[in-house]
Amino acid sequence: MGTCIQLHFALLSLLVFLSLGSSIAQRPFFEANQEDYVLQNEEEQIPYFSTSTSSNQLDTIPIVNPTTPGGTTPTQTPIVNPPAQTNPTGPTITPTTPTTTGGGSWCIASPNASPNALQVALDYACGYGGADCSAIQSGGSCFEPNTMKDHASYAFNDYYQKNPAPTSCVFGGTAQLTTTDPSNGNCHYAASRSTPR
Repeated sequence: MGTCIQLHFALLSLLVFLSLGSSIAQRPFFEANQEDYVLQNEEEQIPYFSTSTSSNQLDTIPIVNPTTPGGTTPTQTPIVNPPAQTNPTGPTITPTTPTTTGGGSWCIASPNASPNALQVALDYACGYGGADCSAIQSGGSCFEPNTMKDHASYAFNDYYQKNPAPTSCVFGGTAQLTTTDPSNGNCHYAASRSTPR
């Protein structure tokens, strides 16, 4: 049995030795075919992609190159810019005594709000909020007293009456609800029929 194994081992070694020598002399089949194909294409000089540019426009889409317009930042001017406090030269308006009867509620500017915060909230109410601020414009029935607090109170209340919910009288903490009528002189604030919740 030992000689049989030795004979098989010898034949296997001879077969491996002969097969290694024959593969070195020849190129692999796929490599040879690939090189022949490349050479054939180089001889025929078949262009895969044209390097010339066409002078015909293939579409009608306009070419737009965006530019930065001067590099300036857009600015917005406030809707209401009350002028500096002046002494009235016309007839003096006598304020009426505010009343708490009637059970209405009004949205007014908070006494603790800063002028800048009031201006931002006033711009929102008169702009995007949709409040009618014509009465607090110069010559309007509620222009006097010409203070940021009074103008903001009028705008906040107009917005609140159009959207009567306690959450409509917040304005980033610059407004509050009251049961005291803020109307004075010729300036009348609309009132809701219910008290604040």
